[in-house]
Amino acid sequence: HWTQNRYALFRRLWRALYSLNSMKTSLKISIGNLEHGWFPITVTTESDELLIDASDVPIDPIIQLVEATEKCLFNNFESEAWMHLEPNYYKWQFVPSGNIVNLTINYVEENYSVSSPDNKVEKSQLVLTWSGEKKALLLSVWRGVKEFASREKDYLKVVAFLESKVNEKQ
Repeated sequence: HWTQNRYALFRRLWRALYSLNSMKTSLKISIGNLEHGWFPITVTTESDELLIDASDVPIDPIIQLVEATEKCLFNNFESEAWMHLEPNYYKWQFVPSGNIVNLTINYVEENYSVSSPDNKVEKSQLVLTWSGEKKALLLSVWRGVKEFASREKDYLKVVAFLESKVNEKQ
């Protein structure tokens, strides 16, 4: 019964997405094959490309990306997603402004003082910026996760969640 409902929901959402899916966006998020707890993630804009090998420790970067996207687009809050490299990380910051989202990705290096291990120092470097419509961000995340879920079936629920959000945007 649950599978039939899921299938019906998928078909209904697929029809709703059909017209949006052909939309070109200036942001592309690709997620490669998960290997030994590492997610190769590529972010491409019109002018830049960033490759990240993100760890699934301490938190799954795909789930964090989806949650930050939802918080930004549907609650209109600034949000963050961290892609951990152990110990350094990439910090994705989403800032909504009306129908536009500004995305910045910073590489953050964590250093600890040898004389005082409790004294953590972070250095941050801007590595990528993008600005575009909210639906372009949503479609980019949805397409990336959907393509990834075709290989990693555990993420099909995440795709269904994103499809329901895309459907809300229409």
